[in-house]
This record gives sequence, structure tokens and C-alpha cells, in this order.
Amino acid sequence: MMKLIAFFTALLLPFSAGAVSTSTNIDIIVTHPGSLITSYTFINNGSLPLNPGFPVTIGQAFRRGDLLPGQYPLLRDGADHTNLVWQMDEVATRWQNSDDKSLRHAAFSFQLPATSSQYVGGVVPPGGTYKVEFLSQTGTYNPSGKQTLATLCSGGASAHDLKVRFADVRNQDDSLRDAGAGTFSICTNASNSGRDAPRHLWAGPVLDLYEVRGPLVYDTTSHQDPLLYFVCDVYLPTKASDQRSLGDVKWVCAVHNSWMNVAAGSAGNSGAPGPVGFPNDPQAISYRPSALDGSSTVLDWSGLDATISSASNPVQSTGCGVDYQATIPACLNVPSSTGQNAWYFGQATRVTACSGTCVGGLTNGTLYYVYNGGSQTSGGTSSNLISLKTTPVLIQGAPTNPEILTNNQGSGTTTFSYRLLHTHNMAWLTLDPSGDENWTNGTARGYPRNPSFLHERGENLLGGDGHGHSDELDSDRAWDWHLLV
Repeated sequence: MMKLIAFFTALLLPFSAGAVSTSTNIDIIVTHPGSLITSYTFINNGSLPLNPGFPVTIGQAFRRGDLLPGQYPLLRDGADHTNLVWQMDEVATRWQNSDDKSLRHAAFSFQLPATSSQYVGGVVPPGGTYKVEFLSQTGTYNPSGKQTLATLCSGGASAHDLKVRFADVRNQDDSLRDAGAGTFSICTNASNSGRDAPRHLWAGPVLDLYEVRGPLVYDTTSHQDPLLYFVCDVYLPTKASDQRSLGDVKWVCAVHNSWMNVAAGSAGNSGAPGPVGFPNDPQAISYRPSALDGSSTVLDWSGLDATISSASNPVQSTGCGVDYQATIPACLNVPSSTGQNAWYFGQATRVTACSGTCVGGLTNGTLYYVYNGGSQTSGGTSSNLISLKTTPVLIQGAPTNPEILTNNQGSGTTTFSYRLLHTHNMAWLTLDPSGDENWTNGTARGYPRNPSFLHERGENLLGGDGHGHSDELDSDRAWDWHLLV
């Protein structure tokens, strides 16, 4: 508050020789921006540039007392100091033991601005950085969401029919399970109620996050699988161009083989029953997974498929390495087993076609399990040399689980098709071998990002620990953490 004395003279009074000077006090309120608390710089470790409007999510912690009740943060461009479109979720405060209830940490999502002096060529390029600064402001944080599951599923041109598809679903004894193929649909399960009702986890101007859950439903029979259960996070960003429409969607599902108490004939807990267990449940289940948006496949694991030509003499008897028991007598050269598509230990693969004689004495239609002896022997540099076993217990050797490849080169071609062996009480995420995030624009997978592209670099704003905090001893030092979503 400043007191400004303004003198009104002849400007306000008639000009006259006898005019009397008059003065009055005017209160002028000068508003200053909130104080700078800390900043966060991330590196784009992805393979594609981050364009203006792209929604970025980071995690940030704060020192005790930085943001007390009645205060909340403001996010700005770290170079141009312009306000960002942002939101705050997963809020944690210091309330235990009569603490000061200041903000401890939260997840922050923001849209990259239309322009920034931090951009290179108008974007955050691969390897480029972007800095966000956090300021304090007075008031109450009260966000509201913009996107709904109804918009996702029936929003006209921007609608998405997201689903996970399992083909060749088989029991542990390799017999077909129910109809042998089934689907989990986000939109079908968006209308669930009760225990399986969807949950609105995050809300704000940048994105809305929903959790949708439910069981696999089989084709033709419409039976619900009593073991396979999906918990999916669906991120619905708002387009920066109009701050209203639904943008491209990010989603990932955790697939569980642990649904309720489903021994054969059991229907789960009293009062909250699940589908009745199938014969021999609980058990391991194998299947071929894929993810679709409408009729378009936006994610599959076909990079782990292979067709081997016997004419290339793919079976070799030297350099195959050792398993847990002895030297591997024969191994198969799979040229495509490299990089992120390297066949991994315990991977299930089914021989689905042999145009002549199957390579290595294998049998068409049989499910095998990979032992990557080449990778084991060479420290990962020869991941194309694999052997196969008949059970997934790789540490067992002959006679329980011997190497089964022979030196027979076979004839024609042998086709291998990836399968996932899903053991009981385990879960997996619908991410491809690269670990890239799943973005879809409705017809194809877009914006492939590695979830680790958010990389913290401590900013030494005030001296001390390099994270914008002073040297005072504090058990709640705000070491930055990453929310990799």
C-alpha cells in the first residue's frame, strides 16, 4: 500500500488569480506477483519433438511452509515468465502430528505454450529441455474438468472405441479357454456401477484422468473370465487450440490374473461375487494380446513374431551358450530378435505354420518357451541366438525341461507367433517392448514417448541443496520426484 498525495490545482479549478490549491490523499494498491519457490527442467528423451499444446505431467515436492493453507502454486514458463495452462492432482499435505498443513507434493500437468524462447524450431526437440517455474499465490485451488467418458465414447469425430483384444486364449494345459478369444472394452465398462464403476481421478483444464475396470468378455458366449481383470487409466487431454475439444488420448491397462477367489466353481466373496471359476482355476493362461481404437490396431507385439527360412540354415550347434545345466547343444538364429524386439527369457511363442518340415524338430501348433542363450553368453550382444524349452521353468534342465531343438534344419519356412503367458497372481501393463506411452488419434498410434522422458534437473534458485531450498535442516526437504505416467 502506498500513499500518493495528488495536488489538484488550476487543472481542476477555474483559472483565477484567487484560486486556492486543494489536495487529497488517494490509496493506490500495487499488486506484486507471488514469490518464486522453485523450478523444474525436464529433458525430452523421446524420439519425437514435443509440439506446442502437448500435455506434460511432472511431479514436484515443496519444502515445509512454502505453500501454506490459503496458498497454492502458479506455473509459468521458466524463461518468458508467462502463465501456463496447468492443473494440480495427487495433492499431499503435511497434516500429521499437528504439522503446518503446507503442500508436500503433487502431480502437475501443463500444456506447452504456443510460443516460448526455450523452443528450438518452435518445439521441444528430442534431447531439448523446457523449464517450468513455480510461484506462490493466494487463494483456493478449485479446478473443474472438461472431458468425460461420454465424450470419449460418443463424441462424434473425436470419439474413441478403446479396447484390448485377446486371441488364442488357452488354459495352462493348452486347451482353449471358453470361446478362445475375448475383449475388454473401455466404453462398455464406462457404464459399470458399484464395485466396478469408473473413477474420475484427475480433473482440470489440461486433462481428465479416469480409471475404468472390468473383466474380459468372451466372444459368442459373452461369458466373463473369472481370472482376467483389467484396470485401465484413460487420459483425456483438452486441445490447446480451443481449450474445449478432446485431443488425442493416452491410455494404459494393468491386466490382472487374480480376479476374486475363483477356484473352480467358486463365485468369489459373499456379497460381492465374481464370475464362477472355470475348471482347474486358478491357473496360468496364455493368449495373444492387442489394443484397438475402433477397428484399428494401435498396439500389438508382432515385433516378437518371426518367420524362419530353413534355406538359411538357421540351426547352429556352436556358440549357443549354456543354460543352468550344461552347454546348449543347438540354437536357432532369429535375425529379428534384436534391440527392443529381442526374444526374452521365458517368452512364450507358438509355432503357427510350417510350409514344409518345421525347423529344429519343432511341432506345428505347439507352445514353446524361450531361453536366450546367445544373450546370456555374450552379455546381450547376440540376442538373436535362442533355444526353446517345453515349460516356462527355465532353470530346469534335462530330463524335466530339456533343450528340445534338434540339428534338423527342416524345409520351407517356420512361423512363430508371440504369446503372453499370464501366471496367477501376476499383472502386466499394456506397453510395448520399448516402454513408449500409448497415444492414439483414433486410427493409429501417435506420439510414441518413453515414460522416462521426464527428467529432473535441480534448479539452484536460493542456494543450498540445488532444488530451490535453503540449507536449513528439514526432514521434508523437497527432493524432486517423477510421476511417470
